[in-house]
Amino acid sequence: MLTTLTTSRLVLAELGRSYPSSDRNGLQQFARRLGQWLEDASVKAVVIDASRTEAAGASLLGVLVRAHRLAQSAGKEFLIAGASGQLLEILKLAKLQRVLKLVTSSKDVLVERLDMKVVRAAG
Repeated sequence: MLTTLTTSRLVLAELGRSYPSSDRNGLQQFARRLGQWLEDASVKAVVIDASRTEAAGASLLGVLVRAHRLAQSAGKEFLIAGASGQLLEILKLAKLQRVLKLVTSSKDVLVERLDMKVVRAAG
C-alpha cells in the first residue's frame, strides 16, 4: 500500500515493505500514480520514502528511472529518501545512485522544502 502526503507543491509517497518484480499490478499502479504527480503542473517535487522498503526487484528500479527521466523533462525534482538494506545495495550495484537523487530522510526534505521546523518537547 502506498501512503502519500500531498501539498500544493510537493508529494511525499511512502513505499511499502516489498516490491518484487512479480507484483506487476502493484508496480503498474505505482507507476501510474508517479506519472500523475509528475504531470501535475502545481507539483514541484516528488519524494519517494523508501525507508520501510526491505525488498525490491528490477521492475521497481525501472519505474524509478522512468519517473526520474519524466521529472527531469518536466523540470521537477525526484528524490528517493531513506533507501537502505537490499534496496540501497541494488541501487549501488546498478550504479543508480549516480542517476537518482538519494537523500537520507524524508523528514529532512519536508523541513527544507516546506520550511517546517522540528520542535522537540522539553522534558
